[in-house]
Amino acid sequence: ALRHAGSGEGAGRRRAAHTKGPHCCPEHCLPARRARPRMRTKTARTSTKAVAKPAPQRQQPPKNAPLSLYDGRVLHFRNALNSNDLAALDEYLNSPAVRQELFDAVLHDSTDTQYGSRKCDAAWLKLQNLPAHRKLRKLVKASNDRWHLLPKKNGSGFRCEYEDAQYTEYRGDREAHFKQWHLDAHEGGEDAEDARAITLVVLLTEPGVDFQGGDFEVMRPQWPGGVASAVDWRRGDVIAFPACEVWHRVLPTTRGIRRTLVVWAKDPTALARNAEANFEKGYD
Repeated sequence: ALRHAGSGEGAGRRRAAHTKGPHCCPEHCLPARRARPRMRTKTARTSTKAVAKPAPQRQQPPKNAPLSLYDGRVLHFRNALNSNDLAALDEYLNSPAVRQELFDAVLHDSTDTQYGSRKCDAAWLKLQNLPAHRKLRKLVKASNDRWHLLPKKNGSGFRCEYEDAQYTEYRGDREAHFKQWHLDAHEGGEDAEDARAITLVVLLTEPGVDFQGGDFEVMRPQWPGGVASAVDWRRGDVIAFPACEVWHRVLPTTRGIRRTLVVWAKDPTALARNAEANFEKGYD
């Protein structure tokens, strides 16, 4: 019995072996068709040659990322407050309500106090009443993301309390200063200030234009015996640092008025923890 040929290469060979006869199948007596050439899809071949890898790109810092100074213990947020923020703060700080709060914040030369020698005018203000207070809270978060000084909340975020912000005026006609090297808090202390975890300082006036002198100096790694250097900052800049780690001072202002705003983020668990630790050590 003859088997009908199909398509493809096998069918061509079977047609060549078939002969005509009385029992010939009409289908196979037809003239042989020319085999249709197979179409091949052209594909790109993978080169076996070694391809040089591109040089790794340096990761760009996030927009508005702070400068890290003094072994990473001081963050400098440049242009943290814009002109609108500064104008709103100026209007608020020059209001009669704030002017009435200003007092002569003088500490005489002494080694018996935490803060030593200071001469300036100051007012204590509620943070939530300050224009741009939301931006300042965001800077606290950015600082805590770097140092992890505030206790974590259950789930996410951190626990934090804010001390009243301190508005200060260092007047050139008084050669106002805070020239004593000091910390804003003491590790393990039980005074109210020792709960401070992060300090923010906002510069509200332009150095060399609104005032002369008044350099903000930092000493690292510690006082005494460290290296002192002045922070190079402009109006609207903010610096942040751990309150119990960074020794700093303000040199005398010789002309104009140097105006700043200081914000402290406090660890609400610090004082109780310090008291317990000191009790276990036998401290009074």
